[in-house]
Amino acid sequence: LAAVPDVYRLIATTGDESGRLLELPTGIRDGTTGVGNFNASSQYFQTAHRRPLIGGYLSRISRWRISENQRAPMLRALFALSEGRQLPAEQMNQARRARVAFLRRSCVRFVVVNKRRASNDLQAFAVEALGLRRVHEDAAYVLFTPADPPACEPPPRLARRRLTDVRRWRKPLQ
Repeated sequence: LAAVPDVYRLIATTGDESGRLLELPTGIRDGTTGVGNFNASSQYFQTAHRRPLIGGYLSRISRWRISENQRAPMLRALFALSEGRQLPAEQMNQARRARVAFLRRSCVRFVVVNKRRASNDLQAFAVEALGLRRVHEDAAYVLFTPADPPACEPPPRLARRRLTDVRRWRKPLQ
């Protein structure tokens, strides 16, 4: 088995079990498409820290899911920088203004930067735009936490309609 880096074991030892992990570079991908630069090792390392991830790998990503992620100014900026693209100043400013909303909805409480994979531009932008505070650093990774994060308020999950619940699907009688 591959060794899990110490930074992920450190996250697992924190007393706070709430919050998600954002690993940089980040992205979402499936077998044929992707946005950003997601590395599958993130999911293996998740077995040690046991936190939900921002981004990831799914067997199929719908166009709607990609579009939804791209609508969020912070994710749009992080995905673009994770791909090595440069951002227009206005897009960077939109992401900065969206910090509180992003942290509130995503519940990010830990950010791990892979120093070998994340560009200097991505690292600098994330630290500044997310208001990150360094907690730990080793040769390969830097662990950050957002300074003064807002309370976590994830969006409500869409209620799934069951086909057997005919009352919802039937037109009212007149």
